[in-house]
Amino acid sequence: RMCEVSGGSIELTPRVTGQQHRSADDEMTIKCAYNRNCRFLDNDNYHDWRRGMHRDRVREWLEKCQDFLQMRYYFDSGLGIFDTLDGNIAAQMLATGASG
Repeated sequence: RMCEVSGGSIELTPRVTGQQHRSADDEMTIKCAYNRNCRFLDNDNYHDWRRGMHRDRVREWLEKCQDFLQMRYYFDSGLGIFDTLDGNIAAQMLATGASG
């Protein structure tokens, strides 16, 4: 509900079987983010998808935008905390003149 109230969505990956569909959740995450041109939350590195995505435009988008749009996360079960790993983006990669 919190995602929907803020304008986001939670999508469920259908259960599919077969060797070619073992990473259907990864493919769906990538394609949903591509279609919405939005950030996505996942700890996968998508190494195989950056080389093997059949749709060229989606693969090129992932190669170009993954570092900026993918959000990684962690759970601290001892404290009951969920948080994102924001990482380090080099200053020269950020837009100039942006106010924060």
